[in-house]
Amino acid sequence: MPKKPFQRRSTSRRSLIKKILFSTLLFISAAGIIAGFWVLSILGPKKVDYSNLELAPIDTEAIQRLDALLETSLELESKFDERLVLRHPNQGDLLVLLEAVTAQREYVTARPNCGPDEIKRLEDLEIRYQNYASKEKYDASIDLEKRALDLAGEGKIEEAHGCYLEALEMQEALNEEFPLSESHDSARIARLRRSAEFLLAEPLYRASLELEQKADSFLANKNWEEAQSAYEQAVNLQDQLISEHRGTKQADMVRLGTLKNKLIGALSAEDHIQINETAELAEARQIAG
Repeated sequence: MPKKPFQRRSTSRRSLIKKILFSTLLFISAAGIIAGFWVLSILGPKKVDYSNLELAPIDTEAIQRLDALLETSLELESKFDERLVLRHPNQGDLLVLLEAVTAQREYVTARPNCGPDEIKRLEDLEIRYQNYASKEKYDASIDLEKRALDLAGEGKIEEAHGCYLEALEMQEALNEEFPLSESHDSARIARLRRSAEFLLAEPLYRASLELEQKADSFLANKNWEEAQSAYEQAVNLQDQLISEHRGTKQADMVRLGTLKNKLIGALSAEDHIQINETAELAEARQIAG
C-alpha cells in the first residue's frame, strides 16, 4: 500500500534533523579540541629567559680546602719517601705517612662524587702505612717463634711454651690493628696455638710411651704386679692427654684403647698362670700319692 504524502514528509523531516544534530556535535567536538590545544599552549612550558636567572655562587673556599687537603697528602707522602731513602722508617716517619693517609681520607670523604683514582690512592696509602707500622712487631713475633723452637730443642719446655704464647699474643694484636697489612696472618695464629699445645702434651706422651715399654718388659719376664702398675700409669697419662690437650696428635683415643687391652691382658695372664700352676701342683701330688 503506497505511503501517504504526510508520512513521507515526516520521514524526510526526521532524517534532516539527524543530519543537523550530527553536524552540530561534530562542530562542537572540533571546537573543543582546538580550545584544549589553545589552553595547553597558554599554560604549558614556555621559553626560558636565561638572562633573568641568578646562578648559585661557586663555593671557592670549599674547593680550595679540598685542593689543599689533596696537596698536603701528596707532599706528606713525598716527604716520607725522601726519609725512606735515608733510613728504615722510625715512629716519626710513620707519623708523617699516617698524616698523609688522614688528609687523603678527609679529601675523599668531603668531595662529592670522588673519582676512582682518589679512592684507589687512599686504599694504597692505608695498606702502605699498615705494612710499615706492623713490620717491627711482626719481626719480633717471628723471632719469638724461632726462640721457642730452639728452647724446645734444648728441652726447656716451659720457656719455649712461654715464647710461643708471647708470639701468639703479638700476632693476634697485629691481625686486629693492621688487617690490611702483609703481617695479617690468621693461619699463623692457629699454627702457634698448636705448637704451644704440642709442647705441653709431648712430655706426657713420652712418659706414657716409656711406661708402656717398661710394662711390656715386665710382662715378658712375668713380673705381673710391675706390669700392671706400669700399664695403669700409662693409661692414666694417655687419658690426661685426651682430656686436657684435645686436638693434638698425642691425644690418641686408639692408643688409649690399646693400653687398656694390654692392662686387661696382664691381669688375665697372671690369673691364668696361677690356675695352671695350681692344676700342675695338684696333678703332681696325685701322682706321688
